[in-house]
Amino acid sequence: GKPLNIYINMNINDISSISETKMEFSMTMYLRQMWRDERLRYTHTKSNLTLNHRQFDRLWTPDVFVRNLKAGVFHQITVPNRLIRISPDGTILYSQRLSLTLACDMQFNKYPMDNQTCKIELGSYAYTTDELMFFWRTDAKPVEVNPSISLPEYIIQGISHIVCSQQMSSTGNFPCLRAYFHLERRLRAYVLSVYLPSLLVVLLSWVSFWIDLESVPARISLGILTMLTITTQSSGQGRFPAVSFTKAIDVWMATCLVFVFGAFIEYSVVNVLARRDKNKPCPSTKNVGFYVMRLAGDCLLLLL
Repeated sequence: GKPLNIYINMNINDISSISETKMEFSMTMYLRQMWRDERLRYTHTKSNLTLNHRQFDRLWTPDVFVRNLKAGVFHQITVPNRLIRISPDGTILYSQRLSLTLACDMQFNKYPMDNQTCKIELGSYAYTTDELMFFWRTDAKPVEVNPSISLPEYIIQGISHIVCSQQMSSTGNFPCLRAYFHLERRLRAYVLSVYLPSLLVVLLSWVSFWIDLESVPARISLGILTMLTITTQSSGQGRFPAVSFTKAIDVWMATCLVFVFGAFIEYSVVNVLARRDKNKPCPSTKNVGFYVMRLAGDCLLLLL
């Protein structure tokens, strides 16, 4: 006969965490399924019939599972969080409250100016498309998100959903549904914690250009301090999995390191040139040649 149509929608109650290190995200949701069983039609009343949780095992339910699930909890306090409601025409509403940890394939090439797309994929474990078909509900929002959800690092830009099927080489073609969560990273925190401090360190390294050439300890100390600060800040990005590609923030920190290192090298070059001819006095801040040499060093740094 024809396959049984299962209509599904989800209500996302909470997204508790998104882990870049483990490439996963966690949520609490209500999973609702609807289908029609002609054997359960009744005419003695027009009211819906709500089953007690002790009667659930007597009723057939679809074998929906989450394909990208890493861990999950079915809530049972104070009673099993399940609802089965039967309409007079045999339509069944089956609702469950679940907490899920889902795998999310993340790309960090543009981090921290990146957008991530995480998904939840539902499928049938045993029934093929010849027996079951999955569809998103049209009489309600297929995926509804609690408007009070606020993520510390991301903004939910939108949600999309598709109907799919998965061909298994040995067991057949299975129905599935996918919902995609499109996330945009909040950049403001990184401007204040990464970009602005590193920019100030670079500007601080350029202060050595205006320190007297003979003040060797001051210029050396400033150069080493700024080098260590940038190096420490660059090595503090340990919250991500080891990746073989370069992230956008790596390019920024490497550029800052080059500028700071260039400022340190500039003093060494100027110091060597100033001591080359011992018969001539050391250049002073009023010496035109000294300004020319400083301007050349600044131009060299800008070219780097």
